[in-house]
Amino acid sequence: MLGASVAALAACAWIVASTGSVPNLDYSVGDLVRAEIVSPVSFSVLDPERTEARRAEAAGRIVPVFDYDPDRNTRAIEQLEASLVHLRAVYEAERSTENPPVPETFAEAHLEEFPLGNASLLALLARRSFDPALIEALVQVLERHSSGFLIADDVAAVPELEARVAATGEHFALSFRTVRRLSFAKGPLRAELLELPGLTVAERRQIGAAIEGLISSTLTFDGAATAAGRQAARDAIAEVRDEYQAGQLVAYRNQRVDDRIARALEELRSRATTPNRVAKWCALLTAILVISIGLMRTTEEVRSSGLSRGRAALLVTLTLVCQVAVVRFGLQIAEGLGNIPSAPGLYGGPFYVYAIPVAVAPLVIALLVDRTLGLVVGLTAVPLLALMTAGYPGGGLAFGVYVAAAAVVASRGSIRYHSRFELVRVGLLLCVVQVAISAAAAVLAGDGTLDGRRVASTACLAALGGVLGVALSAIVLPVAERLFHIVSDVRLLELANADHDLLRELAIDAPGTHQHSYVMSSVATEAAKAIGANPLLVRIGAFFHDVGKLHAPDMFAENQRGGPNPHDLLEPAESARIIIRHVSYGVERARAAGIPPQICELITGHHGTRTLHFFLEKAKREATEGTTVDETQFRYPGPKPQTKESAILMLADGAEAAVRSLDHPTRETIEAIVHKIADTVVGDHQLDECGITLSEVARVREAIVETLLHVHHRRVKYPGFNPPSGTEVAGGEVGSPRRFEAADR
Repeated sequence: MLGASVAALAACAWIVASTGSVPNLDYSVGDLVRAEIVSPVSFSVLDPERTEARRAEAAGRIVPVFDYDPDRNTRAIEQLEASLVHLRAVYEAERSTENPPVPETFAEAHLEEFPLGNASLLALLARRSFDPALIEALVQVLERHSSGFLIADDVAAVPELEARVAATGEHFALSFRTVRRLSFAKGPLRAELLELPGLTVAERRQIGAAIEGLISSTLTFDGAATAAGRQAARDAIAEVRDEYQAGQLVAYRNQRVDDRIARALEELRSRATTPNRVAKWCALLTAILVISIGLMRTTEEVRSSGLSRGRAALLVTLTLVCQVAVVRFGLQIAEGLGNIPSAPGLYGGPFYVYAIPVAVAPLVIALLVDRTLGLVVGLTAVPLLALMTAGYPGGGLAFGVYVAAAAVVASRGSIRYHSRFELVRVGLLLCVVQVAISAAAAVLAGDGTLDGRRVASTACLAALGGVLGVALSAIVLPVAERLFHIVSDVRLLELANADHDLLRELAIDAPGTHQHSYVMSSVATEAAKAIGANPLLVRIGAFFHDVGKLHAPDMFAENQRGGPNPHDLLEPAESARIIIRHVSYGVERARAAGIPPQICELITGHHGTRTLHFFLEKAKREATEGTTVDETQFRYPGPKPQTKESAILMLADGAEAAVRSLDHPTRETIEAIVHKIADTVVGDHQLDECGITLSEVARVREAIVETLLHVHHRRVKYPGFNPPSGTEVAGGEVGSPRRFEAADR
């Protein structure tokens, strides 16, 4: 993110520095030259294509280098033969004792002395008493197929290679036709091993599978030496340059510009404007450095929902680049309009630059991220845009003041992005302020006399600039929301629509869960306000937090409507699996419906890694003596809450479900339940990763209590409409199977 931000700011410098480049040399590849171009000086230009082609050709002539070790396999065979002779002597000595060894036991005891490290093969040889004839046959077969030039199978075929003898350092050329692939050498070896006399077919295959691994390549690729040789060949080729003499024709009229001409024109532009461009670039890079530090430090203080520091910095810099690019494009149009002697209704030299939208960057940042950061971005653009417009009518310092005023209005005049009309309101303010500033600039630019037509035309252009700024911002805002995964208030309000497909399906198929979600949203919203969290994000998160229960609505108590409890017929672990599944299924449904990641995080985090206490205890009661219950089967997968909003949902979810299970909720019982749930969550370390403090937890707890008291307030009794005393409320006591979910939370 930091690299992208710096690159974006460098692009700003390039756009600003490119303003005022020499027109008659400003051609791109594919353009037609409008007039012949003659070089005023002698110069040369690098031809990278021809240079690279020659260097690649020189490097391609260097053959690969391989280290050749002719005795590599011989040493391995001799080591194997010596080991077998030694093991035969040891085996014979042990057989003469009172307790002769078992072949398998002998193999395990002497495996370290066997180079192949294969216990089953060593046991086979022991069963054959290390038959000297068998050993001699193995050695002879290996010697016949392990000599010569052997190379690995994955080495690409080349006409010729260079071999270097490992022992002497001697170099010699080697044709690839005289080299054998390792797999080709092992094929005849396996075939000959299958013909060994005195062995069963299985024993021959066992010996073949183990013995063939002893043969390795005698030619080993030396990548470093090959690369060094090819690099040396490349370095020996000098750069190919196109030479131009003073007075030489670089391009004739109507010639199509190709890469060669484009490089020559670029060199001429750099030579023609070197002093000014160097000074301009130095000043711009210094300004960009200061701007970068200021923007990065400012974004460190930003805490926008779902927007990290890196993303905020990238959004800021890209927005700034877009703002500078818009002004650069507007200047091109202004240049064209400035060549018109008299535009209808705009006679008198209007300042066309004031029609350029200059409030896009501060307005977008203020509405999506932070108002203060929007102001900083707007003021950051002031020196850049003032420098770009210097020399244009109405540009320079006056235009810088104009941009600064627009930045202040766009950033401080916007409140919250609750509705699309917010843009209209800010647009009206922009038009008023920009008209006033532009009119003042038109008056001050005169010769002391008031030119009413110039003032009026410039004011109209400034009003047009305000309208264009708001219109362009309306286009950029939703695009930035999607690209940077920003959840604006407008996006959240769109999700709050009760006609949303997921919410409508939840209301029809799981009405109890739907009611619980809406009651919980009120509780969580007040809790978020108590600690300065995002109440709208919490509210929408509450709406969607239990959409995963749509996979089996009847398996949750609030949707059973007094009917039989299906969990009575299931094992506790199966019940827990169904309950836990609603989190992952909810995320799947939310992502499929295009719900933003910030809401999905609330779905995954509102249970954290807590356990299903009711079913865990039920499993422990039903477990047979000596059987251990696997607690992981009864624990949510997590992760733990990562934001304060997610922590609030966890506390509000458990509190609302638990209080709902009370037949006669009072302040004392509600406080006791909410306090116990909060203490349990904190004690279970569920809130360790979200940054919430204990004092904030206390405020959240008290807000939940007060809201639940209002939700479950008592009403006066209506004579004749009250149930007889002693009537039991359907559903049972807290902790019964009907209320298992409240107990788990």
